[in-house]
Amino acid sequence: MLTRPVIYYDAEPQPAVTYPVSQDQPLRRLTVFAPTATTHVVAPVAALLGHTRAAVLTTIAEHPGCTTKEVATFAGLAPSSASEHATVLRAAGLITTTRHRNTALHSITQLGLTLLNYTPDRPIG
Repeated sequence: MLTRPVIYYDAEPQPAVTYPVSQDQPLRRLTVFAPTATTHVVAPVAALLGHTRAAVLTTIAEHPGCTTKEVATFAGLAPSSASEHATVLRAAGLITTTRHRNTALHSITQLGLTLLNYTPDRPIG
């Protein structure tokens, strides 16, 4: 039985890592590989926009000035999908996009931030 992680450098076709799992520990996601936005999406926003679009909005809020490729990486999407979601969010006034040469840089607007921060028990204003 393993008591600590072990790295097999000579494993084929690539190195492998094994580690012990305890039944009394809750399962946790490997956040290094997991999309960051999906874990922070607020339920009312996800219900309104859909989980993927809410994840894109949250990603842009957490990483202002990020590129479309970065949005895709952080949200776990294909770049073309991230671009389509950004287009819809921009049309709704929830984000702004500026161009720098051939790169699109996305930032959240005040309206988008207000939407993400909305809680049903607190009035907007």
